[in-house]
Parts: sequence; C-alpha cells; structure tokens
Amino acid sequence: MARISKRFCFVQSALLYSSSDGQRRIRCHNVAIPITNSVNESYEFLDISSTTHLLMRKALSRFDITPNVEQSKLVIESAVMNMARAYYRSSPNKGEFSENMQYFFMYALGALKSQIINIPQVMQPSSTVDIYNYQRFIAMQVSPEELMQ
Repeated sequence: MARISKRFCFVQSALLYSSSDGQRRIRCHNVAIPITNSVNESYEFLDISSTTHLLMRKALSRFDITPNVEQSKLVIESAVMNMARAYYRSSPNKGEFSENMQYFFMYALGALKSQIINIPQVMQPSSTVDIYNYQRFIAMQVSPEELMQ
C-alpha cells in the first residue's frame, strides 16, 4: 500500500517513444510538488524570476493581439496589484511585505521599465520595428535567468 503524504503532491508521467534505431523506450518523469494550506507560505516561497518571466511573456503575447504598449504594461501591473492585495489580506502583520515579495515588486518594476516592454509610441523606420520584434522573439525563447540578466 502506498504511503500518502500530506506535504507533497506527487506527479508522474510516462512517455512511450521509438528511438532512431526502432527501439521502443519509456521515459518517466517524477515530480514532488510541496503543498501548503497557508496562502502566506505560497507567497513566501514564490519563485521570483519565473513569475516575472511569466508576466513578461503574458504582456508580450497581449501585444501580439493588440499592439498597444499601455495594454501590455497593464497585464503586469494588474497581476502585481492582485498578488499584493491577496498577500496583504492573508498576512498576519498588515502593512508589511516579506523580503521575498519586496524583491518580486522590484523585479516587476524592472520588467515594466525594460526595453522589451517600453516601445516608443511612434514607430520610426522599419529597422526599429525589426529590432523590437527581435527583442520580443528573444524574450519569448530564453529562460527566466537569462532574461533577468
């Protein structure tokens, strides 16, 4: 009988594939995801760079739908405001954000000020448009650590 843990959620996936030699192979992936009942803990152990990277990617994908700089920035701003409100409601010491959340706010502010999100309102010649599209393409492809450097 399997032991059930109340601190982790275990996820397992398997992929059956054929190698180039024609051999059938199975690749298994196992992940133990920590769970909590406290909203505070989820914000306390937030992966800052991954969350900021996700917000930037959401903003860039919004720009593809509606080419409006302010709408793209609004995606990041509203997500950060919602997270701040949720953290404030669940926090035992009101008016004080944890060190991790303060770093998250700085990362989000850096994302809002980045060259990728801040496009001039009036586009100049096509070379400028090409440069911004190239930067967006790179931002969508790189890892969070590479983007934050």
